[in-house]
Amino acid sequence: MDRYQVVAPYVTVPTTTRRGQQVIGLLKGAFVPDDAPREWVDRHLRKKLIEKVASFAAPAPAPAPAPVVKEPEKREEPQGDGDGLTAPPESGPGSGKQEWVDYAVARGMDRAEAASMKRDDLIAALRED
Repeated sequence: MDRYQVVAPYVTVPTTTRRGQQVIGLLKGAFVPDDAPREWVDRHLRKKLIEKVASFAAPAPAPAPAPVVKEPEKREEPQGDGDGLTAPPESGPGSGKQEWVDYAVARGMDRAEAASMKRDDLIAALRED
């Protein structure tokens, strides 16, 4: 079976798709579908829009991408408050309510009480201590 590949920037050719017979566009490098009408193939060959592929072999699989190695995020550590604990940042990564609740519990606050407070109120209460 002859195979043809598009050498022009773009060509159209009728083919059968899941939606039935349709005219599809093919970009340079694409292979012409096997069910393309012969008159279309001949016309595209004559206009040098496609060319016959000497031998068709399935393309080699793309090499597996190199694994992405994430370096640990460097977080700016705020100054400690004398008891060996460091408060979470007030904005950016690591500044969510859960981090502040955990910090409040480490400072001696009841977890239920800390969890019931709004984040900004919790920060203000911890500053007062």
